[in-house]
Amino acid sequence: MIKALKFFPGLICLLFCLGEIAAQAPASLVNTQIGNKGKGARKEEAYLEAGYTFPGATYPFGMVQFTPTFFHPAKGFVVNQMSGAGCEHMGNFPTMPLVGSLKTSPYDMMSLDPGFMITESGAGSFGVKAGKVDCRLTVTPHTGMASYIFPAEAKEGTVVIGSGLNGTIMKDAFIKITSSTTCEGYADGGEFCGSAANYRVYFVAEFDQKASAKGTWKDQSIRKKDTATGPFSGAWFTFNTKSKKNVHYKFAISYVSLANAKENLKAENSKWDFEGIRSNAVAKWNDYLGRIEVKGGSADHTTQFYTHLYHSLVHPNLCNDVNGDYVGADGKVHRTTKGNYYTGFSNWDTYRTQVQLISLLIPEETSAMMNSIIEFAGKSGGGFPRWVLANTETGIMQGDPTAVLVANAYAFGAQDFDTKAALKVMRAGAEVPGTKSQNFETRPHLQQYLDKGFIQASMSLEYASADFAIGQFARQAFNDEALYQVYLKRAQSWKNLYNPATSWLNSRNEDGTWKKYDEDWREASYKNYFWMVPFNLGGLVNKMGGDKVAEKRLDSFFTRIDASYNQEWFAAGNEPDFQVPWIYNWIGLPAKTQQTVKRIIREQYSNRPQGLPGNDDMGAMGAWYVFANIGLYPVVPAVAGFSINSPSFPEIVLHLPGGKLNITGGSEDKTYINALAIDGKPYNDTWISLEQLKHVQGLHFTLSNDSVQSWGTSSVAPSFDVSLLAKQNRWAFGPFVRPATGTPVLWPDSNSSFFDPMKKQPVRWESNDVFNPAATVKDGKIMVLYRAEDKSGKGIGERTSRIGLAETTDGITMKRRSTPVLFPANDSQKEFEWTGGCEDPRVAVTENGTYVILYTQWNKKVPRLAVATSRDLIHWKKSGPAFRKAYKGKYFNAPTKSASIVTQVVNGKQVIAKINGKYFMYWGEAAVYAATSTDLVNWTPVENADGSLKVLIAPRKGYFDSHLTECGPPAIITDKGILLMYNGKNRADADADPDYTLNSYCGGQVLFSLDDPLEVIERLDKPFLMPTESFEKSGQYPAGTVFIEGLVFYNSKWYLYYGCAD
Repeated sequence: MIKALKFFPGLICLLFCLGEIAAQAPASLVNTQIGNKGKGARKEEAYLEAGYTFPGATYPFGMVQFTPTFFHPAKGFVVNQMSGAGCEHMGNFPTMPLVGSLKTSPYDMMSLDPGFMITESGAGSFGVKAGKVDCRLTVTPHTGMASYIFPAEAKEGTVVIGSGLNGTIMKDAFIKITSSTTCEGYADGGEFCGSAANYRVYFVAEFDQKASAKGTWKDQSIRKKDTATGPFSGAWFTFNTKSKKNVHYKFAISYVSLANAKENLKAENSKWDFEGIRSNAVAKWNDYLGRIEVKGGSADHTTQFYTHLYHSLVHPNLCNDVNGDYVGADGKVHRTTKGNYYTGFSNWDTYRTQVQLISLLIPEETSAMMNSIIEFAGKSGGGFPRWVLANTETGIMQGDPTAVLVANAYAFGAQDFDTKAALKVMRAGAEVPGTKSQNFETRPHLQQYLDKGFIQASMSLEYASADFAIGQFARQAFNDEALYQVYLKRAQSWKNLYNPATSWLNSRNEDGTWKKYDEDWREASYKNYFWMVPFNLGGLVNKMGGDKVAEKRLDSFFTRIDASYNQEWFAAGNEPDFQVPWIYNWIGLPAKTQQTVKRIIREQYSNRPQGLPGNDDMGAMGAWYVFANIGLYPVVPAVAGFSINSPSFPEIVLHLPGGKLNITGGSEDKTYINALAIDGKPYNDTWISLEQLKHVQGLHFTLSNDSVQSWGTSSVAPSFDVSLLAKQNRWAFGPFVRPATGTPVLWPDSNSSFFDPMKKQPVRWESNDVFNPAATVKDGKIMVLYRAEDKSGKGIGERTSRIGLAETTDGITMKRRSTPVLFPANDSQKEFEWTGGCEDPRVAVTENGTYVILYTQWNKKVPRLAVATSRDLIHWKKSGPAFRKAYKGKYFNAPTKSASIVTQVVNGKQVIAKINGKYFMYWGEAAVYAATSTDLVNWTPVENADGSLKVLIAPRKGYFDSHLTECGPPAIITDKGILLMYNGKNRADADADPDYTLNSYCGGQVLFSLDDPLEVIERLDKPFLMPTESFEKSGQYPAGTVFIEGLVFYNSKWYLYYGCAD
């Protein structure tokens, strides 16, 4: 809390001290004056350092803001104001206490300015001396309360309330004095950034003592009438303050009716308990601000941090009354059925930072906000709005930001909203030209964008980000890979703006010819918007010529960091630039990201009224500051992850719904990351996913001021492009490199012979084929279990298969046993294994050294997935069909095969893992299914409620896996989820992927959630391994086959074994 501060319309003097701050409740650390003032080179450039924030009292996401305004502080204390919005707006029902009686009309109240001196500016409570009157203000969600203490010498005191006044020009207003202690009225919203603010706000007010005189004013006339209407009007109450100096005033508002305003006041503020109301407001702020704890920083830096977090938690704000009523986008009164209804959406700004932050910290409220904006769309024409004020779409700014906002909310944890309706609205705005929200098209010029892939440059880039976000939302919320691919491809439309003659992004005429380089950039220059391809920065860097070209361009861009909208340097106060400092992470120069972020924090932000580099924009800039100081920044829209920079506080604790995340080792003074450890293990990556963070306790940074660092320089940050290789999908394994020998590691051997117990004669058991190998580690060697066929028949499935064993110390040179280790015999399994044999093994080992093999039993009638166990890989105990006991034998005679048991690396050894207390495997050929077990022998398939098998992934029309998705080697738990490799088979008809040979098998990868191993997080759209060598394109499948079944961790490397040509 900052005290004893002077506040005048032209000047605020802020006092603060440096040094480490003692533990305090976070609400008291907020300085609401930060961003209240601004200055520029000229008067018309006031926005350069203007945060447009307000210093008064509000409640987290509350309806009321009881405060002086940024635009007209001399008018007094208003009931509604948006934080950081850069146009005059709202500011209804301003009130001002004055010493003495009222002699002349207050008119527009501008002449009443008594000179203010702020005495308290924390969260939830505001104190100011208005001339000689001590004023304290506080709030509830729908009401405000003031304590006005008049000076000792004052015999009378007057409070004026402006009904026909707000921050702009209004037309409709009414006020009525209903008693010597009460009044009520309504007023319209005036304008906002040139658009009509078509709301009506209703107002009721009370005083705790009777007025000795009262009346109204209209224009220049002061009257003792009880009513006044129209602009420049209001009411006044004069009190006898000879003995009772403290006059309390309270009010409530509603955007529905006077009756609801009265109900709001009764429900939330029925007594005259100022301290009780204030304590509740402060406690609520402590709860919300306490979701992030920072310790060890200077008082100055800590105050800035909590102030910016505070600004991030003001909007969107309540629109419904305590009874649930609100005015919808259709102008009609509705009532909420679930959660609150919110308004105040500056989505072009907040989709970049603020919605991610509140989704992490308060997902329940954020979900209600998403429902609100979805409902607004449904009642306003079917399209998303861009900038909502009360029940009005103002049409401010450009692009389709709400689609990104909703997708970001879902990705970062706010998922309890109508996702089906959300996707419908997203698609309407993106696919149907003319889709509107009230009077404004969701996507102007959509038809040209769809036909030609470009429109005005900055608008086109915004549409591309929105397309990417819609695709990600379809994938995450509905597992709709086909729709994801459609929108991912559309998102690459940014490439249509790339002008190879200049190597910059450039606007085009409708006929495709290039416009002048500086045309069509909204509130930014072409150099600012060039970097606004956050979902495919790798592609952007490649387009311009690679990392070195990008580095040179970034270095030049950061020559200055205080640019105005149209200057060609970095503008710290402008949203399209927000993510640019982190782009160094995409070109292997993380030290430059760290240096640039710290430079912006130090040079562009400060603990003073002019302490922001630009408009706070409803918390967008505040959230930028929060992320930048905790060292995690959400660069990629709709992708839950963070680009890493050096944090600013020695201790940070994020209290997330799933638990605490500790971040330690930060510093205000030290810039560069020497090392990062996650739960004690080194982490050398500049990107970390939210899924990873859910499963760790803490991140520990080691920082210094030595700019020569190797940390993070070899990592590859995520980019999304239809043409990117698997190595650009940061969760996927690879690339895998074939041995330099260029030959298979195992071949058929006509000399190997063993005595077959079924035929009762010697057979050359591996004379025809050897393929489809499993792999594990034993006694310091890789052990390969491979399928071998004799020459007992002709054609696929007509021979007898047995499992052989080979070992290697270098991963390539094999020494094999002359006899098989698993084969049909005169045992309990012969009816399932003879005459087809034992096929396609996958093997894994428990921590206690028991090897488990999952293989296919083939009797030339029904393939069955079976289990066997061993301690030495030579002698196996067959347990028979894996699903024999499940669901009373339901799957016993069903075709089942291809199982990938989940494993993890523990102390350098790959072992079988449990998930939620059970063993888990993926299985299946035509699709990927799941099963669980308590003993590794008896397995239970995962079913839907209707008793059908739950399909996790299936073939995709037009992709390399259009025919089959057959499970590969054991799945592996990584820091990003559960990775499953699978064998994708292409179709041989019109539904095939034309980029790959018809009928060919290629290797795919899919990532599942560790929290819910049935949930797909990501899936490669291109194979990471495909048949290229001659020996991979001959044999039983001449179309080409790389059939992966063995994945083993050995000597700190991954070895992948596969069958060629099957």
